[in-house]
Amino acid sequence: MEESPSMKLLNNKGSIIIQALISIAIFSAVSASIIRLLQMQNNLSAKTTEQFEMIYFVDEVRNILSDPNACKETFTSKNARRDMSATSINQVIEDEFGEVYSFEMFSKGSIIKRSEFWTLTLSNLYLQSDDQESSIDFGTTFLHLEVEFKDLRNNRTHLLKRRVKIFASIDNAEKIQTCYSNRGIGLGKDISKKTSPWNRTPDTKGHYINQRNLSIKTQRNSASINIGGSFRVGALDSSCLKEIVGAIRYNPNSDKLEVCSERNYIWRELNEPIAFQERTYALRATLPIKLATTPRPFKYCSITYKNYDTGTCSLERLEDGKWRLSHESSKSNFGSCEATCYQ
Repeated sequence: MEESPSMKLLNNKGSIIIQALISIAIFSAVSASIIRLLQMQNNLSAKTTEQFEMIYFVDEVRNILSDPNACKETFTSKNARRDMSATSINQVIEDEFGEVYSFEMFSKGSIIKRSEFWTLTLSNLYLQSDDQESSIDFGTTFLHLEVEFKDLRNNRTHLLKRRVKIFASIDNAEKIQTCYSNRGIGLGKDISKKTSPWNRTPDTKGHYINQRNLSIKTQRNSASINIGGSFRVGALDSSCLKEIVGAIRYNPNSDKLEVCSERNYIWRELNEPIAFQERTYALRATLPIKLATTPRPFKYCSITYKNYDTGTCSLERLEDGKWRLSHESSKSNFGSCEATCYQ
């Protein structure tokens, strides 16, 4: 019996629907596999980042504590057997003038490194000697480090734990007197004596130094000294000498700040302007000299004298703040232009 056209149309539609369902199922299965593969890749990438960043962090801690002065500054008088009172890892540096500075490099509870996608936070640090390898009798203990890795894309957190062996001399009460750790491999960086790629968040515990810039309660290094609050100037009871030119003091009698001025070596009020006549400069261009430029920047200049047969005087301010006076004459080799500049 031959199928009618309507039956054939229904059979074709059914076949198309079945094919479409099969295609959707295959596409869904492939998509799910791709999504799982991407998730596995992201997890693997995050895991790899965790491990590498932890390796860098531990390596830097070892470099810092390989300096006996830094290790002593961090752990002196701590109990080598077990001590939970440590709150920071301190750095000690000496500048070219022989001055020694101590400051916190990593502190408990602070973010030690941050990127666009994740943060590393030092959750905890403590000393503990609790196995056969670390024995107080042989002068060794372990610094335990716990770091929280947080993925900002999905708020996933993972606690990473590492430990660093500390070689220490102790007293009868098991208190650390001196100590040091083995130096890290450096990972291509000279960390313990110079700069660090790690971030320190602002705190209220003191100051730190980065590339010879002193920062107090702030992390910005926009100047040699950065202060995240007020500061107090004392009433210096001393004459203004050449050795302290530029020093600032508070004068309780006038209730004003004063600066030690190089002019006549006197204490001058900080906001008092220099005498007007001392802030001027005479600029002169006399033919055949056609151009004259001030040796330093000035706020304002004006032409004050013209003497020529046929010619012009012009004055312009340059990009660097200096001023240029020009004298042009096509018919005469005589004449001059003068200008006065004000600081």
